[in-house]
Amino acid sequence: MLIFFDFKFRKYKKIKYLGMPLMTEVGKAIPKELFLKSAEDLRMVSKDNKIITENKDEISFILDRAIHDVPWPEQRWIEYICEHKIQDYTQEQQFFLKAHLQPFISLYEALKIDYRRGVYLRDLFNGKELFLMDIGFGTTAKKGMLLATRVITFEGLNFTAGAPILFRQEDKKQLVENFTFLYEKKKNEMTWEKMMRKYAPYFFIEYRKRDYTVYFANVTEDSITPFSLLTAAWDYARKKNLIKHSDDFPVEQCLINSNWQKTGLASMVITRSQKDGKLIVGVFLVDIFCLGLKDTFFNANIPADQFEDIFLRKYYQNTEPVTIGINYAKEIIFGAIDYARKLGFEPQKNFKLSKYVLGTEKLTYQHNIKFGGPEGKPLYIAGPYDDYKKIVRQLTELLGEGGFHFILPSE
Repeated sequence: MLIFFDFKFRKYKKIKYLGMPLMTEVGKAIPKELFLKSAEDLRMVSKDNKIITENKDEISFILDRAIHDVPWPEQRWIEYICEHKIQDYTQEQQFFLKAHLQPFISLYEALKIDYRRGVYLRDLFNGKELFLMDIGFGTTAKKGMLLATRVITFEGLNFTAGAPILFRQEDKKQLVENFTFLYEKKKNEMTWEKMMRKYAPYFFIEYRKRDYTVYFANVTEDSITPFSLLTAAWDYARKKNLIKHSDDFPVEQCLINSNWQKTGLASMVITRSQKDGKLIVGVFLVDIFCLGLKDTFFNANIPADQFEDIFLRKYYQNTEPVTIGINYAKEIIFGAIDYARKLGFEPQKNFKLSKYVLGTEKLTYQHNIKFGGPEGKPLYIAGPYDDYKKIVRQLTELLGEGGFHFILPSE
């Protein structure tokens, strides 16, 4: 069995290294108008006709749709290539391209994981089961996860093409019912295949609505598919969703270093208790003397013992933290942000999400917190990773030579 699998794996690897550069070449020849039409279908085109993506990897969705699904003007691009350009390719490449003619995107459910080999899938629309060969997916996938993708069969092996999209089990009912209902309305106008080709962007649009994030791995000897990072992105999306609903979970702890007013640097760790006993964690490094929120990050599904061993020991190595109320923590954080903004400094970018850990309850100002240095002027104390020359220049332009104090690393 292992020998047989090794043979299949070598074949699979060969197919991947044949297919990826070949499909990249096919994609590069796509007409600009076809590329734009595919982007429009995915709602990625602005009013001024510019393609807007949240990250560079989303181009893969546009390419996949342009190659396989959009008639241009009457033929799909893969049909055009196979009919008019097929002679430009080797016989093996020709067979590979023709394998892309029929498959269309469908929704699959992971039934069983074959570790480091692949995953058994069921098509949720026609009930057919298949084995998807994918080493990365076989390592990181979870039973019950959903996968919207195009499955290509070539030389007896099944593998994904284009840009796979992962959904959670709780998305299943809505996705299946929506397509089933749509087909009942459209079955007199088009076949199931034509409907799926036309409306496949729905998967991507729903994915974006859920604020999931997609990443794709580079093709290397050790990583020939994107699934390991896709699964990581799927897990990250689940945590992100928990973070955005932090208000649903009670505050467990709100800690700060006891000497924060003296040093001007407040290191805060805030946790909320999930229903399963794990923790949502938000960490905030606040410079009350000058820069405001210097750093912040968040996480979820953290076991309580891991929190004690990792977070607390790391962030309070040289000082004993004290407990404060969540409103007090918000006074410090938002007060420092407001002060820093007047000096031209914005909070660290992760605050767009970590702010949810603070909750949405209205902030009330109950403490007379003084922001700025001890002498009433901004005091910039350069950190090891600061671009201190840029910061000093910015403060000088705004406040003048004597308008602030600073301590540089050499001092």
